[in-house]
Amino acid sequence: MKKPFFFILLIAFLSILTACSDDDDDPIPENTETGKVTIEGVEYTLVFGEMFHGEYSVCQGYGYDIILMAADTSSGMENTTYLDFMMQIEFYSATTGQLSPGVYTFDLDETGAVGCFGNGILVTGWDEETWTANYFFSPTGGTFTVAKSGDYYTLTLNVITDKHEGTDEPLESVFVEGNVLISGYFTGKLEQKYSGK
Repeated sequence: MKKPFFFILLIAFLSILTACSDDDDDPIPENTETGKVTIEGVEYTLVFGEMFHGEYSVCQGYGYDIILMAADTSSGMENTTYLDFMMQIEFYSATTGQLSPGVYTFDLDETGAVGCFGNGILVTGWDEETWTANYFFSPTGGTFTVAKSGDYYTLTLNVITDKHEGTDEPLESVFVEGNVLISGYFTGKLEQKYSGK
């Protein structure tokens, strides 16, 4: 069965991804952002992270969209059209100006409660030219732990997801299985950009 909600999530993600590509014309500095994500025994090395934030009227605090990517970025993000892994997750924080440290749990009822994470998508094998992917993963549970030291964030994730296999059609997928664990960490500055939400 195809899941049309992926279309909505990916359109939102792609609008943010396009903004990243337009703004980040320089190669990513070495050794400033590190991390790894493991999905079903396959490890992806994270090389890029960014944070968009805005004041959301639908939640109790402030919404932050975190984007993490694994790709060959040696030519700069603007020239990267294939991503080994990408993630966009929305967090609800008690403070503005920074994502509050702490443990964020999955917001099953989409209440926007502070200390939760909600809407999001995790993708492997994303081809920006065809808008297709190997697999899509939608969160159904788990946690993100956020720590901050100086300008640097460390995110530790243990997220339970539903797995969907991509098709040859753009933004289409078919459910494969549930309860797939995605785990890992990311350390970096997560430069903030105001989304105007």
